[in-house]
Amino acid sequence: MTFRLPATSIEKYHLIDDRPSNPNVIGGNLTFSGQIDWEVANLAAEQTLRRHPLLCAHLERGRFGRWYWVADEKSFERVTWEMAEPGARIESPQVVDPRQRPLRLIVWKKGDQTVVGFRLHHAAVDGLAAFQALTDWLIAYHRIQTQSDRPKLRQLDPGRLRARNHLRLLSRKFLFKLWIQPIAMLGASKFIFRKVENIADFPGEPNRPADEEFQLITRELSGEALDNLQRQAEAARATVNELLIRSVFLGLHQFRRQSGKHTPGEWLRLMIPINIRDYSDRRLPAANRASIVQLDRTDRDFADPEGLIWTFNYELGNIRKWNLEKTFLLLVRCMSLFPGLLRRSARKQVCRATSVLTNLGAPMDRVKLPRNQGKIVAGNLTLDDFDLIVPLRPLTPVGFAALRYAGVQRLGMHFDPRQISRENANQLIDFVDQELHRGCDARPRGHSS
Repeated sequence: MTFRLPATSIEKYHLIDDRPSNPNVIGGNLTFSGQIDWEVANLAAEQTLRRHPLLCAHLERGRFGRWYWVADEKSFERVTWEMAEPGARIESPQVVDPRQRPLRLIVWKKGDQTVVGFRLHHAAVDGLAAFQALTDWLIAYHRIQTQSDRPKLRQLDPGRLRARNHLRLLSRKFLFKLWIQPIAMLGASKFIFRKVENIADFPGEPNRPADEEFQLITRELSGEALDNLQRQAEAARATVNELLIRSVFLGLHQFRRQSGKHTPGEWLRLMIPINIRDYSDRRLPAANRASIVQLDRTDRDFADPEGLIWTFNYELGNIRKWNLEKTFLLLVRCMSLFPGLLRRSARKQVCRATSVLTNLGAPMDRVKLPRNQGKIVAGNLTLDDFDLIVPLRPLTPVGFAALRYAGVQRLGMHFDPRQISRENANQLIDFVDQELHRGCDARPRGHSS
């Protein structure tokens, strides 16, 4: 059996943007207690690859230079676990070549725990798809290890992968709002021509080994601090996501002021991936089915931290209301119609965003596996915690990822030490963490003083 699928415009965009200095990789680290049964782990991985064929396919050029995802029977069975040396410091190795295979699995010891690091090229999957495959692997491991047929794995249809690029442009919902898309394209021009600030402090450490380039720092909120964050959101009639966005913006602003790089009137930009899956995608295997939106704010906006929250709600609400989350994908498709334009745009060395923020919410909450104090138990393994690593763009040295698990809100910051030192990276995430812990005095919407 051979799997062969044409690459989409957005997948080619992510592939073109890939380079040794800026690998376009999404991933994470799963920390387990318990001894991994590697025979079971291999069988579970093989089952998972058959359910999600893009994870083991490789990219190759066909006629007329077109890219195709290709996999055969051996691809599904070939599972390689890279075992790191004891005591090796591996936080987020990033070398993944989708021309060979878009997936790497790295294993290392962390005291009595075992960490499984997964690295996936962004041309193949987005963040939600990565966790879709991971939860399938956990369920398959549990079923094999316990010799049980529970819980059931959701039925998937690999044939749906051919529709992964569909934007439902002819749907009644989209056609009703078609008139606003040219206006959105025009509005997007401000993002193209507006100069945004980066927080790099070159030269950093440019000679670091390629597989140790990117590093991860995490902060956590649990117990009373997490309850307080949720109460803050309710008091401001906002969402936790909007508080996270505000905290990242204010943290970036404080960092630039503290470092002496701030200039009046400067613009900071946060790039936010956004899921575009709908009900018809419920049987879609892991794939890249996401777009991005961008939020720009100037230092004048930060003078009113409470009012800042409401602007995010208003802007993101309008994006959803008018289907503007598809504007970026439409722009990529338009560029792909002109020879060389997509390549020139993807490889252009400009600062596209000050930072990135991905919030996956609580991706493990719906996994129907046993729990121990809120933590997933898969066979003889307990998933103690996990981190998410987000892709970084040229001249965007840091990216944030937020998620909740077992009553803990985690905020991870993925950074490139060649562009920003660890000392400054720690200072930046401390500013963001302080904003998350700070009391919210925002007045509910509609309140008049």
